[in-house]
Amino acid sequence: MSIDRITIYKIKDIARSKDNFLKIDGDPKHITLPARAAGIAVSAWAHVKTHTVVRKTQDNIPWLAFFNEGLPAPDQFRFNAQNSFPSGVVVLQFEIAGAPSFYALTFGLGGDNLIDHEYVIKDFGLQVAMNICDPNSLKRIQTSMHEAVSTQSERQISVGSSFSVFNIDDEKEFFRALAGAAKNEFGFIQSFNGRDSIAIKAKKGDALNWRNLVDRVEMLANAYDLPDYKTNFPGYAKFRFENDPIVIAELDYLLFDKIRNNDLANVHLAAPEVMDFSSVEFSYNKDAERYDDLVLGELLAARRAFGERSSIDSLKSMKIHVWNVDTGAKIRDWSSYKCMVAEVQRGNDSYILSNAQWKQIATEFKTEVDDYMATVPLSVDAFLPSGVRIWHAASGKNRESVFNAHVAASTPDVLLFDTAKIEIAGQRYYETCDIFHKQRKFVQVKRFSSGSASVSHLFVQGRFYAEAFLSDDSCRQGMRDHVEEIASAATKDVFLDLIPLARTDLVSNNYTVVFCILGDDDAGTLANLPFMARYELMHTHKHLTNGLGMKCEVAFRKVLVGAA
Repeated sequence: MSIDRITIYKIKDIARSKDNFLKIDGDPKHITLPARAAGIAVSAWAHVKTHTVVRKTQDNIPWLAFFNEGLPAPDQFRFNAQNSFPSGVVVLQFEIAGAPSFYALTFGLGGDNLIDHEYVIKDFGLQVAMNICDPNSLKRIQTSMHEAVSTQSERQISVGSSFSVFNIDDEKEFFRALAGAAKNEFGFIQSFNGRDSIAIKAKKGDALNWRNLVDRVEMLANAYDLPDYKTNFPGYAKFRFENDPIVIAELDYLLFDKIRNNDLANVHLAAPEVMDFSSVEFSYNKDAERYDDLVLGELLAARRAFGERSSIDSLKSMKIHVWNVDTGAKIRDWSSYKCMVAEVQRGNDSYILSNAQWKQIATEFKTEVDDYMATVPLSVDAFLPSGVRIWHAASGKNRESVFNAHVAASTPDVLLFDTAKIEIAGQRYYETCDIFHKQRKFVQVKRFSSGSASVSHLFVQGRFYAEAFLSDDSCRQGMRDHVEEIASAATKDVFLDLIPLARTDLVSNNYTVVFCILGDDDAGTLANLPFMARYELMHTHKHLTNGLGMKCEVAFRKVLVGAA
């Protein structure tokens, strides 16, 4: 008997026995493998589990219950179903230099639940996929982007093509899955999908059986160590997956210590998979209030304070429940830890946690970004003061708008664009800047209070608005309309001259984008920004200065928070 599909996980070396990572009742059955040519000794075991789904009737389906509420009893719709299905796992143990090396092959719906994923090498499937792929026959790529509101993205094309077609910034977007066709050396593979596991479909007429299975698993296992991915996906190597359990334990400790001490500047929650947020809600206790978004503060408020015996396991055991808005049914549970996105410093090394996996930022990459920061000029503009209290009494919150209003009221040389609705690309949603100064300075203001997210978004926003100002006539017309609406008679003509309608009257080098970052202390420096914020700033500065021909500066200003 042959099969055409398998899914393979590589198990960490900390597993000394199959019992360490198998989540089954009883002992797996030993499989007698066909004789092989001389080589590594291999042993195999198999286990099958039968799952029975809870019986459901019309009363368990909210929309059916809704239908029946409007019908007399004889006409009501009836539904009754209960299914069962199998799942299975095969364990292959390779004896290498007297030490066991394990691979788990899972089958059927729920087969991956038969192994403990704490023992799984998280980058195995993805790195194998990058090494075996035909770089001109990629079909689908999933990524996540490390920002405050983490972006989950999937690009899929109908015909296999090269990586460049997907328009992915692989220095900033973390690969989560890669699918396509394999190169000739792996000719038995018709298609693959790599993430934490590698799933393959064999070519017709070249299916998998017990005579070739072990050799092919070994071939894919060896592909994990190939260097090919460094050529085809150079950005991937800049974020190395951390698989050392000792290092991971230290990073988990550092992260939990931050959360326990309410140091949340570089920590937030994000969905670990692509979701349609319009159709789901979240809760932190099974029957508690439901929310439209994931907010770390709300999660922590939903439980008791962490005690002395608490650890990272306390976070891993905290569940986030996902509910379907239409049916009211719970879709799935996530571990809070899997939803954590964080930056942590361990000695001189920087790490990022995303989707329950720690990644180390390559030293050379970090040095490249840090060296570039030395070239970014700091603003000394006196019209951007320090010491402004930004408490907004009406809302009971600290707000950047208070700072902007203070600057606008303090000098006639600026015009307030905060909350202005300027048309860009046919949409009247945008401000273009918070403050515009007579020296042709677009000032973008953001309080640094929620990690790299807040300021990374600031830099992206600055790029977007600068491009719109230079290229979009309706944007400049909208800015001129705003000037006509709010500028005083004494300054109106001056500001209108600074925002000409015709693109030919613009000299981009005369304009400066200033990123004004508000902080609660005097420690505001480029070096103190989270790494991903510095990375985003580097690209923004390059784009504004080299790409658009504008100037770019950064200002750090201390503000006072809370009511006086």
